[in-house]
Amino acid sequence: MIYGVCTSLAIYAHFFAVLVCFTQLISLPLLGRKNIPWKGVAASVATTALLLSPILLFGPIGNSLVTWIQPPTWHDLYHFFRKVTGSQPLLLLYFLFCTIGLLSTVRQRSDSTSVPPAWRGLSVAMWVILPPVITFAYSLIVSPMFVNRYLIISVPALALLAAAGISRLPRPWMQAFVLILVLLLSSRGLHWWYAAREKSDWRGVTALIKSQAESGDAAICYTYGCQWVFEYYLNRSADERDYPVPLRLARETRVGRNAVDTMDTGLLESLPAAYERVWLVLHADMVFKDQPDRSIIMDTLKTHYTYTSEHDFPSIRVLLFSKASP
Repeated sequence: MIYGVCTSLAIYAHFFAVLVCFTQLISLPLLGRKNIPWKGVAASVATTALLLSPILLFGPIGNSLVTWIQPPTWHDLYHFFRKVTGSQPLLLLYFLFCTIGLLSTVRQRSDSTSVPPAWRGLSVAMWVILPPVITFAYSLIVSPMFVNRYLIISVPALALLAAAGISRLPRPWMQAFVLILVLLLSSRGLHWWYAAREKSDWRGVTALIKSQAESGDAAICYTYGCQWVFEYYLNRSADERDYPVPLRLARETRVGRNAVDTMDTGLLESLPAAYERVWLVLHADMVFKDQPDRSIIMDTLKTHYTYTSEHDFPSIRVLLFSKASP
């Protein structure tokens, strides 16, 4: 029952955790029929089903929050393992020690416990391999869902299996050497992610707009996801003025079981009658600059307003339009 509670919490936190649960269930035959705790498994499955029933009834099953995902290629599957380990050298290192860890447990003699040693290694290896492989196959056959960061659920198993392999080295200094090597090879990627990688400067954007905004200003965003992030940082601002007014230019409409982002053209056309100035926030503008909606927004604003200023932030561009003089 405790397993069922923990599994349910994991799935609520990350839907792809259901793949871990599935992997663990299909590994049970490796224990041998006599060693499977049938009552405990039944209680855990029943508990999980009960606790997850709200998702089945009211959850976003079939929602198209992932319609932007493209069908994967075989290179994407390889790229996942390279990304999850950190680099090409680390991929080779992990492959080596995961293999050592798996073979050592499979070949290990049975001890006094009822758990076959082979199950310990094989179940963890299945945890590493099956979630990305299942997601990859589902993406090819049903609907694209293969995204590297969604499959972070395989990382703990990868670390466990590699650690098992490293622990098989005959000398402690060898184990320490490999650990130091892994840390050194990982440091470049860690530095890039936490220090060198360009991050969207939403705090700078909201600070600029708040400091220069005037009564009668509106602020709009081009992409649907952008407007929610912008409003979040705008509401966290220490400046308590109620302007600019954030407007949701993008809206979500449902087409069958899918949700599609569309532009509120009525709101866009009503701006000149209600606001003297408009702040336009463009996120990842180089990616979306050729989209038809962007052209409509720019043409509409330029028709009724004068282009006043432009401010560039990492991955974000802020444009100010002021009402043209009569």
